[in-house]
Amino acid sequence: MNKVLRAAELIESRLPEILSLDEIAAHCYASKWHLQRSFKKVTGLSIGQYQRYRALSLAGLEVAEDKYRILDIALKYGFESQEAFARAFRRFANVAPRNLRGNHTWARIITLPKIDEQLLARFDIYRAMQPTKRAFPAQRWAVYVEQFENSRSKDTDIEGQIDQMWQRFDQRPETANLTCRQLSVLEFWQLDYYTSGLFPMGIAYQVEDGEPVPDDMVIVDVPAREAWEFELPDRHHIQSFFIYFYVLWIKEQEGRVGVPPIIWNGGDSGAVTAYIPWLDEADVACPPGMQGEPQLQNQVHETRLVREVDISECQKLGSHIITAVLSTLLDAPVNAMIERVYFSDTDAENAGVFGIYIDHLDNDKMPVNQEDTSLIFEKGRCLVSHWQGSLQEIAKGLETYLHHYIWESKYYYIPGVSIVENLTRDESGRLSFTLFTPVKYRRG
Repeated sequence: MNKVLRAAELIESRLPEILSLDEIAAHCYASKWHLQRSFKKVTGLSIGQYQRYRALSLAGLEVAEDKYRILDIALKYGFESQEAFARAFRRFANVAPRNLRGNHTWARIITLPKIDEQLLARFDIYRAMQPTKRAFPAQRWAVYVEQFENSRSKDTDIEGQIDQMWQRFDQRPETANLTCRQLSVLEFWQLDYYTSGLFPMGIAYQVEDGEPVPDDMVIVDVPAREAWEFELPDRHHIQSFFIYFYVLWIKEQEGRVGVPPIIWNGGDSGAVTAYIPWLDEADVACPPGMQGEPQLQNQVHETRLVREVDISECQKLGSHIITAVLSTLLDAPVNAMIERVYFSDTDAENAGVFGIYIDHLDNDKMPVNQEDTSLIFEKGRCLVSHWQGSLQEIAKGLETYLHHYIWESKYYYIPGVSIVENLTRDESGRLSFTLFTPVKYRRG
């Protein structure tokens, strides 16, 4: 452990210079073979990988500052050309460096944190854990939703934010009626988390079909799935655990993090249990409910008059918002067609909150503002995908598509207006629709 920490401290003190393994080993009074093996075992990275990732992390932060040319940053960090830097950066962050200009949030999210003594000590604790993979049936939750800053960042006071959410939840008159309920915290994902730095999280309890919930809570249907169960000593470990989880643990597994939400439960001892959903690789290649391959389409600049749908709590559900609204639309008449539903996250003053709009609606359970609103479509590209299936199939498929399928393509999601078009439901409850998702090329 001491030699690994000594090596990490030397690397950090000399960045952006890339040191030879000989020099690092001599500094640590260790053989190259032994040091390399120990470093990889403890951190999950080779010494070379750690140096490159730390250098690229710092370079990304400088690109986000937008004070210098990318060529100058590339030369500073030891690359022979801007093109060589861009190739290395795309391998590291899965996006071209030019897309980080002015985007400090994205640069911080992709940053590999420096290794220190506390982090290595906690890695030892997590390495001794024995997580269990469990199968969960479909569940229906009532959720009190709020927006949080990125929990993966070491600079975020996630514990303070959660405490404040519990205080607000406890002050609600309705909470007094929940003394017999098992309360959990559900963590969702935001489509533009890399830009806004926000993600939805909420206090939740399971409900039965048809069971009424308070007006300030939203119903979330979670499909059947598998999840890994981890027990952490206490909540102070959450942020460092996720560094371990994504840098080391996940690379040793087959599959990947699946359909949100992540479920958190607290115990009387102070321990915290996390249920992290898991996904097979086959589901990423062909998300459930998606029909055929999505096609790229250019979107023209235009303005449409629409009416706002008043589902205020659903607006905070991040990427789960589409499924939540589709669930509400199941109350629409069988075989009736809803021409278009719009999901807009372009309001800079309400980052992470969607506006929901519609052209036509024959459903009194979704109140509509009767005043027309102008919705602006910026010129750009969108991916067009076709969907068909049960709500549970589509709930899993949409999350997989938005967070994995698109992310691993040559595009990435950008804030804009997503459209669900020609939505219908047949006698068996199966839905059919076309989804338009705003995207941008990763190469910039």
